[in-house]
Amino acid sequence: MSCYKHFTTKERESLLVLLKKGQKNSEIAKELGRSPSSISREIRRNAATREEYSAIRAEEQYRERRKRCVRHYKLSEPDYARKVSELLVAYWSPEEISGRLKLEGNAIRCDRFSFEQAPT
Repeated sequence: MSCYKHFTTKERESLLVLLKKGQKNSEIAKELGRSPSSISREIRRNAATREEYSAIRAEEQYRERRKRCVRHYKLSEPDYARKVSELLVAYWSPEEISGRLKLEGNAIRCDRFSFEQAPT
């Protein structure tokens, strides 16, 4: 299991201060309790060079990436959700629904939904 955690705003501000002081990635990593590769990755993702790193811009870019990183479910499509809901109400099993949708060209894994999760 991964023990990765995202940089906080406070860590980004500390990173900026330490970069301005001219400290190396390894020194910054010790101070922040991070690995040197995490420091390097944060700088690389959010600035063209070490001198151009901005904590505010890094935080904004992080929030934008998080917004785009959303899982899109097929059941969020109204027509698709209605079809699945109708079949669940008619007591079709998830496996039967999955098979029917595959035949119609709308493949979905049957473990993605169940009768209890039927859209209303």
